[in-house]
Amino acid sequence: ANTQQKKREEDYFILPFFEKMIKTIFVLVALLGFSLSQVTVDDFQLVISNSQDSKDVKKAGLEYPKSLDTVYSVGQHNKLLFDFTAKLKKEGKKSSTIHQTFVRVIDHKSGDEYIAPSKTVSGKQAVHFTVADLITDLQNKSGLYDVELLLGDSYLTEPAVWKLFKLNIDFSGLPFVRGYNFATKPIIEHKFREAEKRPHTTVSSAFTLAVLAPLLVLFVGWGYVGANLRNFPLGADFLFAVGFHASLGAVLLLFIVYWLSLTMMTTLVLLGALSLPSAFFAHGLLNSLARRHKATKLE
Repeated sequence: ANTQQKKREEDYFILPFFEKMIKTIFVLVALLGFSLSQVTVDDFQLVISNSQDSKDVKKAGLEYPKSLDTVYSVGQHNKLLFDFTAKLKKEGKKSSTIHQTFVRVIDHKSGDEYIAPSKTVSGKQAVHFTVADLITDLQNKSGLYDVELLLGDSYLTEPAVWKLFKLNIDFSGLPFVRGYNFATKPIIEHKFREAEKRPHTTVSSAFTLAVLAPLLVLFVGWGYVGANLRNFPLGADFLFAVGFHASLGAVLLLFIVYWLSLTMMTTLVLLGALSLPSAFFAHGLLNSLARRHKATKLE
């Protein structure tokens, strides 16, 4: 018993140690894979065109991770096109295309930014946008902005940010529609429909009596024709009489429930189920009445 207790205590301390060691090894391997991954951007080309003047085209090439010292000025008629090949080089493995690439135009002071995702065209990444596309996200603020290339991948511990150049944007002449409005909205006050005026108590009471009048007529009519339970069958025929009247009442109740909530198909199915006991009890009741009538004649 002491030996088993000692073994359990050893397992209690040794097993968690090995679990932590295995987790640490996995983390180190992952970090090693991240550290051996290197971002490369090749064949980077920038083209700034003018929709009003086909000859007004500015082109520039750039090597990663250098930046352009030139400040480009753009206005309402300009369009920017970026073309590049972004790959991830892994130690001992074939290079792979970086999963996420974006071009960002940002003012680091105000935090206003415009982000355009890239599209793969003929094996290369391409980004294009016009100055009109920037006006909403940049809040129609003309001025100097930084243009950056954002590179993200599952093998990178953090996204790579490549500062490309500075862009002087002039939004004058472009219509501005405010895209974001975080101002306090006016309070919405709901007004429910006022309850309609109900009729006087006398009118409601008179309507209730009118609805119950047919029931009163029924009872008066039964008394007038002399309806009674003196000829109600006894013995075994009593069950047929009660069953028939109960089945008939169930059919009438089914019609009421159909009027309130049931569908036609459901009602027909239930009516078919009630017709079987109704026919059985009706046949038995008619036989008992026929026997009684025959016995009365013989007397």
